[in-house]
Amino acid sequence: MMRTTLNVTCLCLLLSTVGCAFNNPDGPAYSKPPAPPEGKSQLVVFRPVDGWDRTFSLSVAGEHKTDMLNGGFSTLTLPPGTHVLETDINFSIRAWLPGIIVVILPIIIYQEMAAPGESSLSVELGLGETRFVRFVPGTSSLELVDGSGDASSALTECRSQDD
Repeated sequence: MMRTTLNVTCLCLLLSTVGCAFNNPDGPAYSKPPAPPEGKSQLVVFRPVDGWDRTFSLSVAGEHKTDMLNGGFSTLTLPPGTHVLETDINFSIRAWLPGIIVVILPIIIYQEMAAPGESSLSVELGLGETRFVRFVPGTSSLELVDGSGDASSALTECRSQDD
């Protein structure tokens, strides 16, 4: 009985780390995007490397676009105008599994309740314009940033997660 419990515990711990291999973008490193297609605008959304291995869903006007990975960026081509970006933390069994094995239920519930929740940001895009939005590290909050300076240095650490 003890051996079975140990085997199950080891298996659960192993499964809880599997997400680490899948939650990292594997595309090319960031480089300045080309001009948007004629009649369109671009939005570069990025999540600086922050060590927090949860993914965040990213939607524009309620339409799911991608799941933002730690250290990832995505370039969205959109029509000019105002766009509402929405984020929310994705459920991850990996976040729950170690807690289920090691600690009691109230601590697990607290951990999920303390996780960042939904966030939204309204962005105005002009014709042919490229703008940059970053995830605030450790949160699901979004902020509009200049494509140079701090954003530029954070982007050099990011990799594409576009297909």
